[in-house]
Amino acid sequence: MSVKKKARRRTLPWIAVAFFVTALAGTGWAASAYVRLVRLHVGVVDACGRVEAAGNAHLALVDNLLLLPGALDPGENGGLAALREARERAGRVAFFPETLDDAAELAEFRVAHAELAAEIEAFRQSADEVGTGVVRTAVDDLSPDLRRAEERLLSDLDSVDRRVRAYRTAALSFPGSLVAAYATAEGLPGERPVGGL
Repeated sequence: MSVKKKARRRTLPWIAVAFFVTALAGTGWAASAYVRLVRLHVGVVDACGRVEAAGNAHLALVDNLLLLPGALDPGENGGLAALREARERAGRVAFFPETLDDAAELAEFRVAHAELAAEIEAFRQSADEVGTGVVRTAVDDLSPDLRRAEERLLSDLDSVDRRVRAYRTAALSFPGSLVAAYATAEGLPGERPVGGL
């Protein structure tokens, strides 16, 4: 057997080992990118759930205000009638992960809750000006909770925005772009920022 054949026989197993190690490393890298994308996507879905919960908590507090009997004359600065209408509009829109890709739904959610916050503030002012002592006390008692609920909703919307950006960045960069189609059935959520009512 010639020297060249012997050298080739010794080199071949090392080439096979190198190929196997490279394939294994590449598979591990792709699997790591896949797991990261799935985690980020789950984070987006979880944050959307928190937005929906914060929105519902906000609406429940408004319902407590609406239970005040004869609180204000509906003609006075909007009163209960305007607050009730704003609450009904906000109650008709929901926030789901699918909402992130629908500009009209997303805008409707933001606008409805912004209008509701404005009506709550108008109702607070009306209660101070023309409300009875019982109504003023009830509104004063609920005001801190309402403000916290509004802040929580804004904070959760900002959190969704950050998580969506992190997901999109990972999905559009290498190696995430290679496995993004397999990480979630829905593809890339949220092409637009969602924070800020």
